Formats: sequence, C-alpha cells, structure tokens
Amino acid sequence: MNKSRQKDALKNLIKAGKIKHISALEVFELLRVENPKMSIATVYRNLNLFVEKGLLLKIEGAGDEALYDDTIKPHAHLICVKCGEIEDLDLDISDSILKSLREKSFDFTNYDLSIKGHCRKCSSGAN
Repeated sequence: MNKSRQKDALKNLIKAGKIKHISALEVFELLRVENPKMSIATVYRNLNLFVEKGLLLKIEGAGDEALYDDTIKPHAHLICVKCGEIEDLDLDISDSILKSLREKSFDFTNYDLSIKGHCRKCSSGAN
C-alpha cells in the first residue's frame, strides 16, 4: 500500500468521525480492517503528521498513552480518574483569562484543557 493511500485511509476515518479519544493502537486496528498490510509505525507517523497539520488533536495525560481526537475546535476534556472515560466539554475562554493573556502580551491561538475527576457513573462510588 503506498503512502498516499495510507494517509487517505486515515483521512477517511477522520471524516467519518471515528477518531474520538482513541489510542494509536485502536486507530491501527480500525485501519487494518481495510488495510491489512499497514504497520503500526505508519499509523504513528501519520497520526503525528495529522496532529502537526491541525487535522487531529493529541490528548496527553489521560493515561499511559496519548489519545487522538478528530474534534479540533477548541474544547476541554473531562477525564475520569477512575474508569478513564473522556468526555468533550465545550468551553469558551473567559474574559478574565483573555485579559490576563493580553496583559502578558501572549498571542493566544488555541488551548488544551483537561479537567480530572469522577464521571457520573463513577461518582456514586467515589463519595
């Protein structure tokens, strides 16, 4: 399989909305269904390329390995420390944060916010 077809296969997963908080190994398993000769190294390389190009978001700190998300608009993640569930949270940057960024002369382009705690399912056992 040539490199262009491998990238196209990943782009098709992104367009189909199938990359929601999943690991590189999970992406690899999805791609191998249609592309049995694809290697895990190719998946990592293309995921990193797509992150660099802004086509995917890489989520760090949600466990042992990075996860990938095809929702690239600015948003936060709610991460359950008990079960590992990740949920998107639409969140606008507050005026006070924007004011602080302007005071620091920081040119804000994007943000990555993870809020850790217990999801609805686990919170009943967490208290």
